[in-house]
Amino acid sequence: MNKKKILLLIALIVPALGNVFAQDGNYFKAKTRTYANEVFQNCMMYATDQYIPTYEEWMSRVEVKKADKAASQAFPALSTVSIKEKCNNSLLNEPKKFTVEQFNPLKYFFDFYSKKEITYRIDNSDYIVIIHPAAAKAVK
Repeated sequence: MNKKKILLLIALIVPALGNVFAQDGNYFKAKTRTYANEVFQNCMMYATDQYIPTYEEWMSRVEVKKADKAASQAFPALSTVSIKEKCNNSLLNEPKKFTVEQFNPLKYFFDFYSKKEITYRIDNSDYIVIIHPAAAKAVK
């Protein structure tokens, strides 16, 4: 394999290893809008520009990562979290073959207002999802 192919391979793999949701720019905004459109398919008033910044902030605090099977068993299963199916009754729990790239955190009733970190194990996978608390605002 020549150097160019190796560099290309590294360029494709390295970004996939990081936190999928900790991205910024137009890609992150487009991904957020896509996820909101999926969740609020029949209630599009919740997927407007008014709500997107809130969803972006929530998604910026979601981390999905591989975890040791034994350690992840200490956390509740993601399937114990209710899904927001009022506006799209075809939303389902994560498939048996979980992929980080297709995980939509907006479809779950996560407590994005918790002051503590919340962790769930993703059923049928070696992954956990961590909801980090919002940064405390400075008091003036």
